[in-house]
Amino acid sequence: MELRQAARLKGAFLVQIRGLDPLGQPFNLTSLADNIGAGGLYMQLPLPLAVGAYALVAVQLDRRLMMVARSQVLRSEPRAHGLHGLGMGFVKTRLLASRHGRSRKK
Repeated sequence: MELRQAARLKGAFLVQIRGLDPLGQPFNLTSLADNIGAGGLYMQLPLPLAVGAYALVAVQLDRRLMMVARSQVLRSEPRAHGLHGLGMGFVKTRLLASRHGRSRKK
């Protein structure tokens, strides 16, 4: 049964994630989101995170637009090759525009 209320975009979105691992140690990792929607994303990490844990994620949406979100782990499942699939729900989001990638007028 599908529980999502928003459509998802499938693709490889670059994600930077920061938080605390299950032992309370800080981590800062780069990964790819398998899909993203208005309410959250699904990604894989080389470490497990507990359901209910919070993390800060930064998603590069395109060359000039990044979304930063306080996120909560809604689903955590073991995957192949020692990875862990994480369904992350966005708690609070912010869009940031970058000047990088803009073409300059000649």
